Amino acid sequence: MKYIKILIFSLSQVIVFSLLGQENLQKLRGDAEKGNAEAQYVLGTYLFVGEKIKEDQTSAVKLFAKAAAQGHAKAQRKFGMCLCSGYGVKKNIPEGINWLIKAEKQGDAIAAYSLGGRYYHGDGVKKNVELAVKYFRKAAEKGDDDAQKALGICYEQGVGVKANHTEAVKWYTEAAKQGNTGAQFNLAQCYKTGKGIEKSIEKAVYWLNKAVEKGDPMAQWSLGQLYESGTGVKKSLHKAFELYKKSAEQGDIDGQLSLGASYYCGNGVEEDKTIGKKWLTKAAERGNMYAQFVLGIICVSEENFTVAAQWFQKAAEQGHKTAQSKLGMLYYWGDGVKLDYDLSFKWIKLAAEQGEVEAFLHLGTHYYKGRGTKQDYVQAVKWFRKAADQEDPDAQYNLAVCYHLGRGVKKDYPQALEWYKKAAKQGDEASIKILQRVGVPYK
Repeated sequence: MKYIKILIFSLSQVIVFSLLGQENLQKLRGDAEKGNAEAQYVLGTYLFVGEKIKEDQTSAVKLFAKAAAQGHAKAQRKFGMCLCSGYGVKKNIPEGINWLIKAEKQGDAIAAYSLGGRYYHGDGVKKNVELAVKYFRKAAEKGDDDAQKALGICYEQGVGVKANHTEAVKWYTEAAKQGNTGAQFNLAQCYKTGKGIEKSIEKAVYWLNKAVEKGDPMAQWSLGQLYESGTGVKKSLHKAFELYKKSAEQGDIDGQLSLGASYYCGNGVEEDKTIGKKWLTKAAERGNMYAQFVLGIICVSEENFTVAAQWFQKAAEQGHKTAQSKLGMLYYWGDGVKLDYDLSFKWIKLAAEQGEVEAFLHLGTHYYKGRGTKQDYVQAVKWFRKAADQEDPDAQYNLAVCYHLGRGVKKDYPQALEWYKKAAKQGDEASIKILQRVGVPYK
């Protein structure tokens, strides 16, 4: 997942004086009371986060406001962020944006990035991705690593700017070199796929390891995938499991899916179907359609068709083509749901149109028998052929029947025999009996 966060308050920007004792604190307070903008800003920062002093966000914001009014750029930025978020002050996004703009005009990179995030998401302002890119670029060129990553995402996805994978890689690299784990993860994906840069699994592993060293959950999951498949690293299901576990425990939804599958199948860890289902359910309940589909398959294997239908439904509604096909077949036979040819046709057609091979045969059957739709032999032949070309013996038999009887195609006995033979070679009993009856060998 590639996301751009809205910056609320950057702890990395907190100035920490390691030797801030009572004497220095009193001096800071005195300078702030005298109107020193820098002192107001620093004292406000301490008060806001409770560093070396009792937390008091309301007083902190008042100090930011005083320093901001004197033109202190960092104070303008923090005052703006507080107004936008409602921390220590009544939320007022328009006013907050105005202060962020003031700070940005003075060259504050974090303010520029924050503005970019607001316009990118349309949070408190009218969404304007072109303007977001403008602000991201300003911050990125000043070296802000979050902005560099954000600009890379915009170039990769073509949001607010023409898609350019080379530029995306450039900005990901700049941010990755500064230790930005999100950029390191994104850069690794570019190396894995060869988008915008020469494909290199070795470099993908390098950058994933960099992000993993800092505990990035997405990188942990991605590196786990490589260990599971043995791509670019020596295959190790146990290492994959360990990485999935770290990722899942940090709340990464893909990590939870993979950890659940590892436990359920006993990959890299002792098999434990109960724990496996627990982690799969965590991911499924958060909307992961792959986890929802897997749980559906598990429920079918346990002959719990009612719950299977519920999970397939959730995955199908998100566009999972195999779940759509499975759900359609449950409606066709009335397993776990009330028999409904209309719903069966709907889901199987959606799956087939997405290229789900399993659905080709079933959609052809709907058209052939006129179930859930008007009977249409031409359409039946079209879908039987698609499935038959994928070596589905049932579809090969059905297509043979269509040629044999002249349904949806002109009668053609030689073609019918060819398809009967194809199906028979795969063990289709009906085709074998027909060929034996007419004395045609198929082996």
